[in-house]
Amino acid sequence: MGYSNLPCQTASVCYSASMKIWVLNYLLAQKFQPTEPTLAIRIFDPNADAEKDGNSPARKLVDSSLWVAQLEYCFADIDLTLYEEESPETFHRLQRDERCFDSLMAKRLIADVTKHLSAVQHIMVHCNAGISRSVAVAVGLYQRLKPQHPEWEWEWARGRTKGLIKEESFR
Repeated sequence: MGYSNLPCQTASVCYSASMKIWVLNYLLAQKFQPTEPTLAIRIFDPNADAEKDGNSPARKLVDSSLWVAQLEYCFADIDLTLYEEESPETFHRLQRDERCFDSLMAKRLIADVTKHLSAVQHIMVHCNAGISRSVAVAVGLYQRLKPQHPEWEWEWARGRTKGLIKEESFR
């Protein structure tokens, strides 16, 4: 997969012999050029200012016929369970005011990905920094898809996008 044309920054990839799930920050995602049919999963922050923040739906991916689809989701980088017992008032305010990832969004994302899965060789997931929301989505996809594809032997790698990617377990 064509990561040699990306700037030397950190990226993660979950890969098997037949598929890769790339996890990138928004800067790498904007420069990423698929070399095989690829599904893009774009995650945005609901509180981002499109004028000031770089990761916005207005920032398009590289134009390529190899994008099978570009799925867009918007949710905050927050774990509500951290507030539930310690600060119920904060929990309810965040639940009301923030767009948080929940089971309904997870089901929608899985359904959207499943709809395109047979047409793709790879999946690219990006959020702003490429270290929290996009990794969580990639891990969730891996956990959800692995039982349906026992032939896939997945390995996680994290490292530079140029040169050898060093293996590092996320487990």
